[in-house]
Amino acid sequence: MADSNTVNITDKKTQIYTSCELIEHGFMVDNSNSVRVCSIINDKYDGRPIIFSNYTGELFDKEKFFAIKRKHREMMKNGTPPVECTGCPMLREAEWDDEDYIDNLLFAHWVDCNSRCMYCGATTDEFLREKYRYYDFTPAIKDMIEQKILIPTAKIDFAGGEPTVYPEFERLLTVFLENNFNNIFINTSGIKFSPSIERALKNRQITLTISLDAGSKEMHRRIKRVNSYDKVWANIKKYSKAQQYAKTKHKICLKYILVPGINDIRQEIDLFFEKVLAAKINHVALSLDMFWWEKHKDDDNSELINMANYFIYRAEVNKCKIHIYPWARWLLGIKG
Repeated sequence: MADSNTVNITDKKTQIYTSCELIEHGFMVDNSNSVRVCSIINDKYDGRPIIFSNYTGELFDKEKFFAIKRKHREMMKNGTPPVECTGCPMLREAEWDDEDYIDNLLFAHWVDCNSRCMYCGATTDEFLREKYRYYDFTPAIKDMIEQKILIPTAKIDFAGGEPTVYPEFERLLTVFLENNFNNIFINTSGIKFSPSIERALKNRQITLTISLDAGSKEMHRRIKRVNSYDKVWANIKKYSKAQQYAKTKHKICLKYILVPGINDIRQEIDLFFEKVLAAKINHVALSLDMFWWEKHKDDDNSELINMANYFIYRAEVNKCKIHIYPWARWLLGIKG
């Protein structure tokens, strides 16, 4: 850093070694009241090295935070990564710099949701709300922006539970929007409409991913275990109009999480794409039930692979941009 308040990333000292974006310049806040490096759970180790424990929204101790980041960085340079990172498929050889700044942030500290998705263990009972204390991260974000350690080009990722159900969501997103952050990714069920999301789409500041996981109303209710299909599609249409207002493409992404034995059928995928195209959306995503994957990754998954490839084929035929999430990539044997 050039001084205590300015990040100098134009004159960086770089080195080539194996690491990842989050180890180098990122972190996540999760629902175990921890600040961690990432959200990736390894099959051999738990993954997600801890930076701070027992965290409840306090302002970061900048010196302590970056001291831990530098320690992890030196471990990667020496080829001795934190044990939690051993064998992680997200590691890659690249040119990394030594500066102290944050350019990758994942919010995953929500402890509530307005869906009860069959593939998500966190929403099947009340244990998160009983075990962990929810906290508002907005003050810490404002402090990081004021200190200029969270750079405006940073990737800001809102994951689940469901971010829109929390009272500070509109306020927190507004902080990013008013400070000209333009690389924001929001994952939502689409059940609750957000005025800030609509505004951000009009201003071309976010990419919005709505997890549908179905084409039909019946399958959507079966997967989500709530009756919200009509409301979700009404909100998608509103968001689509905001995207059209901004004259942009690919800022709204509709996601399909394959749940083996449930929605891995052509009829549902075909209906999904019919709805996508009718809503004038041209960006889709494919993922896989990660808990199923951990149990069945060594099985013969040829039929599921065929269905994943069919989804990709439908996206290509309909000229949709497609994002493939890690678990689906691993199913298909795609590295990275």
